[in-house]
Amino acid sequence: MENWIRILWEWEETNKLNENWNIDWVSEFSPLPRDVTKLKQLEEYLIAGLLDPDLLPITLKTDIPKEIGKLISLKSLDISVENIRHLPKEIGELKNLTSLAIENCTSIIQLPEEIGNLSELNSIRLIGNDSLLRLPANITRLCNITDLNISDNKKLKLTLKQKMWIKNLKDNGCYVRLGRINPFTGKDESLDISLDLISNLIQINGNWKAGWAFDIHTIYSEFLGQDEYGHDRYNNIRSEMGELVYQLKYQHDSSVANRIIDLLQDLKIFEHIDIVVPIPPSNKNRANQPVYSIATEFGKRFGVAVYLDVLEKSKGSQELKGITNPDERQEALKNSMRISKSYDLSEKNILLIDDLYRSGATLKAATELLYSDAGAKNINVLTMTKTRSNR
Repeated sequence: MENWIRILWEWEETNKLNENWNIDWVSEFSPLPRDVTKLKQLEEYLIAGLLDPDLLPITLKTDIPKEIGKLISLKSLDISVENIRHLPKEIGELKNLTSLAIENCTSIIQLPEEIGNLSELNSIRLIGNDSLLRLPANITRLCNITDLNISDNKKLKLTLKQKMWIKNLKDNGCYVRLGRINPFTGKDESLDISLDLISNLIQINGNWKAGWAFDIHTIYSEFLGQDEYGHDRYNNIRSEMGELVYQLKYQHDSSVANRIIDLLQDLKIFEHIDIVVPIPPSNKNRANQPVYSIATEFGKRFGVAVYLDVLEKSKGSQELKGITNPDERQEALKNSMRISKSYDLSEKNILLIDDLYRSGATLKAATELLYSDAGAKNINVLTMTKTRSNR
């Protein structure tokens, strides 16, 4: 076999790469010349299993150049370099790509959403990426996958929609591997993606009949220091639901309420619900109240009555967002809510909705009121997200 390492370095040193050359194969032990992205006819591009990562040009030890999007004939892309931290969105321009492998890239936290634009993909291998937290939301657009391996990604968390996507792929004959191979049994210890276990639901306990949080709110948070005003800055990566709640609550994007209900659509926990009751807002100055928006859209989608003013904040009640001590929160909650006298809830099954579960103190106070003062028959609780701690 020709010595591709020598040839590629000669190409780089002499700058003789020609975009019209057609290379069908680059050895898996080859470093990447800096101007290889000029080869628009290149069909196979591998940075896999390098014997010595130090052979890589310095710019590729941490990142793949955005010019990779110019390799318009590329069909197979294998990125397996340990120190690579970032993949450019231009990967989504590789419209002819049929095979994508990203393996043992231990510094990658997330992948570009543009991967969902690669409609010709039929093989995806994401293996051993220890820091990878989530897949691109748009990956569920890909419907031609016949080989999917996302095993040994220790921190990877799938959304409900992604689990449904994987199940549909598997039902249509796609080879799927999600777990790790047991060396003693030879079996794939994969995540169970049956319909019964397909949700990310987190059970939350309290004085209600049953309670759930749809998903965790923030799956990764990195402290970046303080800004010029002395405010702490963080790099937060949220779950899919967490990001939607953030957009609704803090970016004032009311359009995402429908997308939140889309995520709830396939849950089988809403039978025998008579009335939806949202937790009342502490901040009444918002033009659009996020929990009210979620409750309203929920009622439209599931055909359930929504009473926005069953629970009311008492005058002068304190906003709880800045109170993290559980005892102080419980004290602040006393007499902070009351039941409106406009409705008779006797013998009604109530679904109590909130956007975020932290300590559960607000939900417990609301549940007690609905039972004691309104005569509700059963109360179930649903929050969109849950914090990683209860403080």
